[in-house]
This record gives sequence, structure tokens and C-alpha cells, in this order.
Amino acid sequence: MSTRTIIIIGALLVVLMGAAGFGLAYTVTHINSGTASVTPTPTAATVATTTRTKNKKGNKKYTGVIEMLGANSFVLSSGKKSKTITVMVNDQTVYNGPEGKISFSSLMIGEMVQVKGTVNSQTQAYTATDVTVTSSGNTTPTP
Repeated sequence: MSTRTIIIIGALLVVLMGAAGFGLAYTVTHINSGTASVTPTPTAATVATTTRTKNKKGNKKYTGVIEMLGANSFVLSSGKKSKTITVMVNDQTVYNGPEGKISFSSLMIGEMVQVKGTVNSQTQAYTATDVTVTSSGNTTPTP
């Protein structure tokens, strides 16, 4: 073989090994990346004071703005001292809006709500029996 052929074969081997190394490095860095997901950050446009009252039956009533929605809960926030309350809901929870009966899926971040419910003395979890939307908030959607 001539020197020229050896140089060409050597150059091709270097390029091929470089491409293989790059491909391997790319694969290793992306093998556990999975799929990207975006979790929107809820923003409330209105600020409200959360108030708490207690009646003779042990029910507590809170008023505030929905800050975050979960599967079976939502977070109610106040404007004072950034106090938040996690409100649990269940199949017995009744929902009302300005136009009448609504469902949990109708609740939106930024809405002012009044909740009535009880606190479990052992777990300190607050479970709502009634949720009433008192005013709709202006929410800013996040991409």
C-alpha cells in the first residue's frame, strides 16, 4: 500500500471514531432525561384576608384566595403574613358558585372562596364540607 492510502484510511478512522465517541457521549447524557414536564406556577391577582370563625358544632369557616389546586385539595392564602391553609375535599363536599351549584373541577386559581369544615384533632387536617366561590379572580396563565 502506498503512503497516501494509509493516510486516507487513518484520517477516515479518526473521523469515524470521533463520530462514534460523540454519539456515545450524547446517548449517555440523554438516557435518563425522560420527558420534560412544565409545572405551572399559580399566581393570584387578588389579595384577600383569610378569616377564621368557629361555631358551636366545631365547624370552622375560612375566607381567602385559591393559591394552588391539587387532586383532592387546594391551598387557600391570605394577604396578611402569607398564611396558607390546605383544604382537603371529599365526595361529601358541596360546591356553590355565583350562579348555583358547581363542581371541584370548576374551581380556579385566584378565586375568592369561603370554606366551611372541620379539623381532625389527631391529624390537624382541615376538611371542607362547603366551598362557596364569592368572586372570580383574574388569573395570569403561565406557559
